[in-house]
Amino acid sequence: MKDCFCTKTYKCLSCENMENRKQAIAEGRALTRKVAQCGTRAGYNRHLKMKESTCQACKDAQKEAVMRWKREKAA
Repeated sequence: MKDCFCTKTYKCLSCENMENRKQAIAEGRALTRKVAQCGTRAGYNRHLKMKESTCQACKDAQKEAVMRWKREKAA
């Protein structure tokens, strides 16, 4: 069973990302990513992904984002 969604004309995002990573390694480029900072929604999601308790700054950022989304949705 195939785990990706590739077709003859289209490569799925996971396969494309894997090819990009392999090419970067072959060229000797660094494969670094910025770590999500606390006080942002990305930081909140990082806490959840790492199964950590969320800090207050991340909770506040998530709460503000949800409130903003609800206001925009209601308008």
